[in-house]
Amino acid sequence: MAAETAIHEGFHAQGVAGSKRAEVLARVASMQHRTGVDKILLSSPKDMYREVYSLPDYAALPNSLGTQNPQFPNVKF
Repeated sequence: MAAETAIHEGFHAQGVAGSKRAEVLARVASMQHRTGVDKILLSSPKDMYREVYSLPDYAALPNSLGTQNPQFPNVKF
């Protein structure tokens, strides 16, 4: 669990932060580490989106910033 948290927070530290989509991307990275699988079922991120969108902690965040990070090319968050 500690490694998952480190990966999750590491994504935020790399600049993938500030939106609900960024939160979901960080959760996906944690899940990939936990399961050891590069590809995950599409239902997993959908479930994560539902959870993030329903939590009051993330209510004030925009859905997406539309920005990219050079370390994660072609991924908008």
